[in-house]
Amino acid sequence: MKSAGIEPERQFYVKEKGRGYFLDIAVFCRGGELDVECNGEVYHSGREKAESDRQRDNDLTAGGWRILRFSTKEIKRNTKGCVQLVQKVTRKLGGEVGKRR
Repeated sequence: MKSAGIEPERQFYVKEKGRGYFLDIAVFCRGGELDVECNGEVYHSGREKAESDRQRDNDLTAGGWRILRFSTKEIKRNTKGCVQLVQKVTRKLGGEVGKRR
């Protein structure tokens, strides 16, 4: 992402609806925040994990976050396409404003 001009914040901690989450990659934009999740097939498989991911996505969405999820397989197979989608959403959110501390 950095070579594409995006300066992401890795493992960014947020608290939404009383629950804390570490976001794989956070991108802060003028029009909102973007959470990019990179999901390994083993860890993110099964009904229980799917329910947990849905709860997380709902909490973050209610807090104003936009969420993109990519599987490890997808990232390896189409890295350029994944980065292009992140760029597209970042542009739709008014462009990146940099890192947040």
